[in-house]
Amino acid sequence: MEKSKLLCSAQTFGFGPISKLYSVARLLKEDFSLILVLDSKRNVFSKINPGIFEDIIYAPKLENLEAIIREKSPNAILSVYEPDIVLAAKRTGVPSYFIDGLFWFWELRTAMAQLNEQANKLIAAQTIDLDKILRQFTPHERIFTSHFLASKSYIQYDPNISARFEDVKKYMRAELVGAIINNSSLNKETSENHVLVTLSGEILPTVSLDQSAMYAQLIINMVSEASNKYFKDKKWIVLVNPLVLPKLNTVGKSNVSVRDSVDQTTMYNLQRNAIVVFSPPGLTTIYECASLGKPVIFLPEQSVQYKNAYRLKNYGFPVLGGFFQDINGQDDQNADGLTILYAKTIPLFLINYSSIFERVFSCCKDMENSAYRQNITMGQMHAVIKMVGTLDGANQIASDLKRELL
Repeated sequence: MEKSKLLCSAQTFGFGPISKLYSVARLLKEDFSLILVLDSKRNVFSKINPGIFEDIIYAPKLENLEAIIREKSPNAILSVYEPDIVLAAKRTGVPSYFIDGLFWFWELRTAMAQLNEQANKLIAAQTIDLDKILRQFTPHERIFTSHFLASKSYIQYDPNISARFEDVKKYMRAELVGAIINNSSLNKETSENHVLVTLSGEILPTVSLDQSAMYAQLIINMVSEASNKYFKDKKWIVLVNPLVLPKLNTVGKSNVSVRDSVDQTTMYNLQRNAIVVFSPPGLTTIYECASLGKPVIFLPEQSVQYKNAYRLKNYGFPVLGGFFQDINGQDDQNADGLTILYAKTIPLFLINYSSIFERVFSCCKDMENSAYRQNITMGQMHAVIKMVGTLDGANQIASDLKRELL
């Protein structure tokens, strides 16, 4: 019997959307024929997760998406943060399902009712008019068009979204779910045989590979120094995006292993067996580590991810490491989350190397104590659960999709 065909897509501005898609897709693979559509080759998901999807297609424009849908004739569309494919699905008459893990974050300048009306104009618009209409939306409002146009939306729970959720439910089918992660590693034994530093996900569209490499090299140099002071009998493992790795100097760092990004099953194993995990404050990594009972120490932010650290702190999350304002002390006020700190801030990071090193790595002295680590881990886990409710969002979505589509 031929499987139902599911055309999947995720925005490639970071690793979070692709990770959420993977977490759901692995639970659907036995029942669906899965095809992946990406808007950019900068995210190297296909290189590090072979075999998850039967085919991978790159389609940067809306008209490409409509043509692909017609050619592949899927039973349904599954999108994570990718608004254009939901619109393309609506315009071609295919059911679509939308996953949103940052519902609390999107800022709107347009009233909800007006935005819904504008979204529905997109369905029948001709190409030239469609382009004109799309330019009226901010990136955040484009996300909301997906909620209005999708057959159903799955929204990752957050205590701050209740009022907005009720407003949006007037215009769409929606369901709140827990954190959308691969929690297949729950309830398995963990060990502590290395320190994990993950830089492997984010290559944002507005950041060059050279800028990304400059950031990665700074962190690798700091890790090399830290490995001579802390956890000296353990291996330090640094994961770097494969597009960035060739640009780095990793010679002579005997206690530090710098590797390509790994597939997500391997990633969860590395997290499970880590003493601590160093990472920028990306929510997906934080939730994964909470599910595994591993403490997270934040690296200097690569973008506005530092806002995640502030939010977590409000729920009692013990924040270690990090650099959550730029080093002039001015909080970044960019509303759409796309302003990148690389160009102006990394040179300042280099100038202030010693102070940043102390801010990020000095906590390792305390973290060498297992009782202290356990206390930090419990505090972080409890804060995450307060914020997301549960860690089984991927299971909730996959089960619901099977009910809807099979």
